[in-house]
Amino acid sequence: MSSLCGIYASVVKINLKRDDGNNYMCTGYLIAPDVVATAGHCSYEKGQGRAISMDLWTGYHGRASTSSDQHVQHRRGVKIATTSQWIGSKMSNHDVAFVKLDSPFHGLTPYTYAQTPSHIAEEIVIAGYPGDKVDNGQKGADMWEGTDTANFDLNTSCQNMLVYKISTYNGKQELFESFQVHLTDHGNR
Repeated sequence: MSSLCGIYASVVKINLKRDDGNNYMCTGYLIAPDVVATAGHCSYEKGQGRAISMDLWTGYHGRASTSSDQHVQHRRGVKIATTSQWIGSKMSNHDVAFVKLDSPFHGLTPYTYAQTPSHIAEEIVIAGYPGDKVDNGQKGADMWEGTDTANFDLNTSCQNMLVYKISTYNGKQELFESFQVHLTDHGNR
């Protein structure tokens, strides 16, 4: 799926380097022209350390697209913030981080926050750059999407979170923080 498609244009590919010297990739969501929301484990992971540099792209669809496609925009993260609860306890309901960019992305509509309803039974869509998907020999080269029917009640769920069954990396089922449901649910912003 091309990352230039309308509702996914503000989904951001993130490449980062950590204290351990290794490179990692994540997905984020543009929430202001110069701020990206992502997972806390993209900013800090025990045993790997903190993110010491981040490169972020919109419109990314493979390494070659960064120099050949005029729709691809590149920015660098200049500040990264996560919760002390994520660093201290690694509790999944605190697995969130925010990245301040060196300059705004242009021509894109950031996702906006919408209160998650306490009850829901509908299809949700997750879009991002999973690192286990390989295209043209490149991991995470293209955006992928997955769908699942979510049926949940936040009033009775563990840690006030939605658990979805969409494989986002290497067959793992992930906890999906409720604030992100409205970032990807049917493209509603």
